[in-house]
Amino acid sequence: MTTKLSPGSFLALTFIGAAYLIGCGGAQPPPNGSPGDGPAHLHHEGGGEHHEGGHAHVFPTLDEFHELFAPIWHTESDSERTSKACEKVAAIHAQVQKIEEGPVPEKAKDQAVWKAAAHSLMEDADGLKKDCDTGREAVLPRLKNIHEGYHGLVDQALGNPKK
Repeated sequence: MTTKLSPGSFLALTFIGAAYLIGCGGAQPPPNGSPGDGPAHLHHEGGGEHHEGGHAHVFPTLDEFHELFAPIWHTESDSERTSKACEKVAAIHAQVQKIEEGPVPEKAKDQAVWKAAAHSLMEDADGLKKDCDTGREAVLPRLKNIHEGYHGLVDQALGNPKK
């Protein structure tokens, strides 16, 4: 059985497809071979509840951190990424502090594991402040640690901790 689309339906589907490609297809590739797939990149993989912009709601403090950190992480050049991170270091630190001091997500299977991971993320945020103040060669590796720590917390918040 074949289905014929009316001209209006065809146009609507074409528009939706184009909007999807523009929204998800224009994302910057992750820097220097950093992981660009997996459950933590929910806005491309379809996990969680989606909101405007295609990103998934995971947990409020993680969502807020993502809104701040994603534009930095997905910056094209390393030097610009470093500059942006150091410009926003106080905001990054404040957001990570909210994660560490905030509640544990209901779906996190082990509160102690969550708290330890949040504390580790806080240590990296503290380290980022020092890296930006004392010489920026350690900023990119620190950003990678923060990125990976964030994704580990996302996995836990979704009830899928990685071992």
